[in-house]
Amino acid sequence: MVYSSSSSQITATLLSPDETALATGSRGGTIKIHNLNASAAADDVAAVRPTILHGHGNAVTSLSYHPFDNCILSSGGADASVRVWDVRCHNGVRLFRTSAAATRRRGNAQRCRSSTGGNSSCGDAVDGVTFSPDGRWVTSWSRDDDGVINVWDVVAGKRLKEIEASSSTCCGGVREVVYHPRERLLAGGGGGGGRG
Repeated sequence: MVYSSSSSQITATLLSPDETALATGSRGGTIKIHNLNASAAADDVAAVRPTILHGHGNAVTSLSYHPFDNCILSSGGADASVRVWDVRCHNGVRLFRTSAAATRRRGNAQRCRSSTGGNSSCGDAVDGVTFSPDGRWVTSWSRDDDGVINVWDVVAGKRLKEIEASSSTCCGGVREVVYHPRERLLAGGGGGGGRG
């Protein structure tokens, strides 16, 4: 089976934990959820319409499924936002803005926006998202030189922690964040060879 986006380039893909759905994010900011069971049963794959989620104002950069509920999905975007979705009702459950967490870095972001003609959200962009093993938290990170790891409480709807990259941890931006499989411990790796 081949899935394509006729309107915008695909920038993120993720298979659900139970392998029944394929989520794709696009440069235009939309997310499509393709039902793989329905597609396999259909004579014409193109006839099976995906669920479409609208909300991001720029490219979707990362996707993460809830560890226990295939209908809950988180997404990160170049629009400096982290969103948590309930696919059943096509709605956003939570919206977190990383730009509010980046006030100390605003000068760098303004310089970056000036150099790109205002087309980039620079240091505020979200490059990755992942759920904690219990599904209560979503963690987001940025790959720019001032990369920050943010931990968000999905239930309470607030930021729990902001971890700034530094020369001793994730110099060169945060490239990846992973959780311990059974505890609320996380590790982040940076482009400069550091780790936190």
